[in-house]
Amino acid sequence: KEQLMESEGDRDLDSLDCSLGRPGSRTQEEISKDVPLTIMSWNLWCHPFAGGPDAKRRLDRFLAEVTRTRPDIVCCQELFVAKLLVFSFWSGDLDTVSSAMAKLGYTVLRSRETLPWTYGLNSGLVSFVRSDIRVCEFGETLFADLTQPLTNKGYQRFVLPECNGLTIINAHLEHIGDGRIKQGQQIARAVSTAHEPPVCVCGDFNIAQQPLWDDGSLYTQTADCFRALGLVDYFSDPTCSTHLFDKVAYDHLFTNCRVMTHQSSPLVLDGEGISDHHGLLVQLLPVSESNHNNNNCTHN
Repeated sequence: KEQLMESEGDRDLDSLDCSLGRPGSRTQEEISKDVPLTIMSWNLWCHPFAGGPDAKRRLDRFLAEVTRTRPDIVCCQELFVAKLLVFSFWSGDLDTVSSAMAKLGYTVLRSRETLPWTYGLNSGLVSFVRSDIRVCEFGETLFADLTQPLTNKGYQRFVLPECNGLTIINAHLEHIGDGRIKQGQQIARAVSTAHEPPVCVCGDFNIAQQPLWDDGSLYTQTADCFRALGLVDYFSDPTCSTHLFDKVAYDHLFTNCRVMTHQSSPLVLDGEGISDHHGLLVQLLPVSESNHNNNNCTHN
């Protein structure tokens, strides 16, 4: 295990788990700003109280998709661990995925410091980076204005120094309330302090540009925060859907990098999906640019 230390945001991290998998096939010369990176983001719907059915089968399909597509970075949400007093439980899904991803050659980035003091869930966030790509400045921050007492939502942030200093943020906002605007603003502040210009913010924002639970203004205000920093959402088209049932886009990817391809896929096999959320898959060059010509959503 490799220990990485960082203190940032609203909570300092004293312990985190960065498990190293086997080396990948790319050389250091190939990992640069001139070589595209593939980023996957997926809410895996492994909530102990409101998760999807047959988690093992769904996670097996997720791991098969990772094996097939071989993304460089995988950002996951809703791989929760629960706590009651001194007891931690419901970590089986997280442990299963983490172990499998390490065997596939990924560094596992997860914090052990986001569990509540007495009872509830951790952030459910875990990221995976191919083990031939060096990671630094990893940290996890909980939102300052949480309104849901059982869930500690927040975001992970880490830097890939050999990839032109690309900063990755893996986020999961709360699913109800206007507090999501402040949570988006908190992420935007983390973006504004990034050491290098290339930035990618992805995850489950639980807000959609389409009018469903609100008139779309929550998304507009949040997207404006990132747009002011030069970041564009590549899943902002009104026809884009990233949710299997609601048919709207809750999942987003904001970046100022040069995006080459982007798609969302529910990956439904035999009538069963990996999650209620679609997976996002984006190929980009870790080079900051101000002009973005296409942010339409492509469906698989």
